[in-house]
Amino acid sequence: MDPEARRQSSSLDPPSPEDGILNRYIKRFFPLIHGFRGLIIFVLLISVLSSILILFQPVLIGNIVESFFEVKYIDITSIGIFLALLLATLSISAIEDYCCQLITRKFSLTLQKKIGNVVFSYEVNQLNAFANGELASRIISDTNVASNILSKT
Repeated sequence: MDPEARRQSSSLDPPSPEDGILNRYIKRFFPLIHGFRGLIIFVLLISVLSSILILFQPVLIGNIVESFFEVKYIDITSIGIFLALLLATLSISAIEDYCCQLITRKFSLTLQKKIGNVVFSYEVNQLNAFANGELASRIISDTNVASNILSKT
């Protein structure tokens, strides 16, 4: 495939003007994260699990406080379950954070490869239009912005 055809078929090409702004960004973004869908689904599932576990914590704390003030004894079983639930929630949160960082790193690498493929397909005279380092600086800056947006979501 010649460089011009490769550049035209790139997912980084601007979408047609009749597309809405949201559709333009969705058409660009979803192909880039398509390879991470399994990991993204896993992160969503463990986020739901973590939320469910967090919802049970006030109930257990209520049982512990109630048993202490009404019956005047410390319910070791409820405290043990609460601590186990707390550790499970913390572990799930750590796994979730690790997976999100992994997705961000892989997304950043994929984006850099795609941008690099587009830039490497340019003719030398097209690259001469840019000042020294301007293109590389712009690519790194844009990739970092995209990675930061993804890591905060």
